[in-house]
Amino acid sequence: MNAEQELYDLIYRKCMELTDNTFDYLPPEDETVNYPFIHVGNLDFIGSQTKTSVGGRYSLTVDIWGTKEQRIKVSNLGNALLEQCQGFLVSKNFKFHAFYNEQEKRMMTDTSVPNTVFQRCNLTLVFHIY
Repeated sequence: MNAEQELYDLIYRKCMELTDNTFDYLPPEDETVNYPFIHVGNLDFIGSQTKTSVGGRYSLTVDIWGTKEQRIKVSNLGNALLEQCQGFLVSKNFKFHAFYNEQEKRMMTDTSVPNTVFQRCNLTLVFHIY
């Protein structure tokens, strides 16, 4: 397996520890889901190289969606995930390092679905691999 997939799977498992309502896709409107739920989304990679090593930086987007009344639950899930994604994270074949000052959290009111208001926490989780 490659580092990208192992990192994605590692974070997906951490989300599942927080709630069984975790998806690797954004559920369509006609699919019944319980709120709040977590969507583990896009993963980006920027490579780096020195004379003695090859590494890089991964950015993973995670969205936590809740009803308009669930702002505190959504925010708390975001904080819990941020806490779990600090320092060294080890998968089967790789070691990743996350620095707190590189993580981003945005709380917002989302009205992208007609006639619906959601609370949304958007996280950008950054990991380095050496």
